[in-house]
Amino acid sequence: MSFLKYTIFSLFCVSVLIYNLLWGHFVPLGIGFTLIFFIFFSWFIGEKFWPHEKFIPKTLFGVLAISSGAIILFSITYYLCKIDALVISVYLFITPIIIGLLSKFVGAKKAIMPPVDAQKIIKPKIGFIFFFLNILIFTAFVFLFYIIGTARTDNSIVSPWETVNNLIFPIYFLSIFFVLSAVYLKIKETYNFLLIAVIFFAHFCVALIIYKLGYGFDSFIHRAAENYIGQNGEIQPKSPYYIGQYVFVVFLAKLLTVKIEWIDKLLLPIFSSIFMPIAAVWSLGRIFNKKVAPLLALLILAIPWTNFIVTTPYGLSMAILTVTVFFGINYLVNGRPTFIIILSLALTTFFVHPITGLPTLLFALALLTFRKIKTNRLFEISSAIVFFILSALSVPVAMVIFSRINDAAPVVWQWNFSLIAPDLFKRFNFILDFAYSYKMNIGYFLIIFAVLGLACANKKRAAKMPALGIIFFAGLFTSYLILKNFAVFPLLGEGENQN
Repeated sequence: MSFLKYTIFSLFCVSVLIYNLLWGHFVPLGIGFTLIFFIFFSWFIGEKFWPHEKFIPKTLFGVLAISSGAIILFSITYYLCKIDALVISVYLFITPIIIGLLSKFVGAKKAIMPPVDAQKIIKPKIGFIFFFLNILIFTAFVFLFYIIGTARTDNSIVSPWETVNNLIFPIYFLSIFFVLSAVYLKIKETYNFLLIAVIFFAHFCVALIIYKLGYGFDSFIHRAAENYIGQNGEIQPKSPYYIGQYVFVVFLAKLLTVKIEWIDKLLLPIFSSIFMPIAAVWSLGRIFNKKVAPLLALLILAIPWTNFIVTTPYGLSMAILTVTVFFGINYLVNGRPTFIIILSLALTTFFVHPITGLPTLLFALALLTFRKIKTNRLFEISSAIVFFILSALSVPVAMVIFSRINDAAPVVWQWNFSLIAPDLFKRFNFILDFAYSYKMNIGYFLIIFAVLGLACANKKRAAKMPALGIIFFAGLFTSYLILKNFAVFPLLGEGENQN
């Protein structure tokens, strides 16, 4: 696209959004031009940073980049002034300029293209079976969401499964079987991603759909803070945490001219359903191959992501961290995407939730370090020791500093070590109580998955990936032991200390 066309379209789109934000407040105009704004500039960013990808993946990656930039800029601005319509208008005005400059000086070069694996471009003959599978997939998804929708209630219930028809489980597993069969027949990355994204959304949307009034406790508190900032531009005192989510929700609500409640409810389930699977399918498809990547992406759901069903800063930060990890391992192996994308995601995580953000920033720095290491064995070992120590101590030290800043009672250091034995044989019937057994022993299952994953990665010319994984696992596990067994923070309640 020429500079003149880019400038004219940018001015037109931004002018309409600013007019609607300051004076119009017309909902269709806000929704329509916000979508145009995100799609156009996201595609433009995707063209520069992911030049070899199809339209949908590169545009979604661009949405991720724009959202990350907005969270970082608004979070910094929040500590300097109020987040109101005028500040958002300034952001809209400078966004095309920043994107244009970044794409010119930092964007990926189209000449850089990894070797094409013949297995990735094989297209089997697709006939009646594939067509029939698509009908079955569509039918299964329709029934799946129909069952969830008919269970919607405003009653106070202990579990959503009190109102959901038991047919949801066989239909859910049938839909996964149909999806995997279709993926096996046709190696088309965008198509595979869309199918996997729907399954992810089915996982994360249950509480969103069933509970009319909302689910849990924390989300209501965070929504109240977002509403207050939306009305007043700030909330005093200005805390050093959660601001990334708050300002982003306010920004989207004002831009779309809709209620903050809707943005807050939809943000994390939709974000997790789109960006986690696409980052996984994209990265794993380039480290392993495109045919096995969707199956590996589905294995992510073996972890019960209970924090992703309602929007909270901790859940959002964990979702961004997960995306950062998948992009990071591909950066470590293939050098893509550019490091500025990894760094922006890490900074975004930090502004949303600093306790998640500290390890993420260290992970980003370690990616850059290990990517640049050539064959210097001494430097490799030194770097490994440094990142182990930093990942082990960063969160405990940050908690101590935060306690001092807030003039809280001093941290109590005491020995409180306890080791939980495996729970494999404590239930009456292992088969009938498998869900409970799996939940009780999820940590051990994850270690098994991790060992298998590291072994596979080691065979795929990715020796640095297992090394980095082991370093951060060891460091964060040490951090966990310190926080769980040695430190008690009076600033936090008993439940928060245990968490």
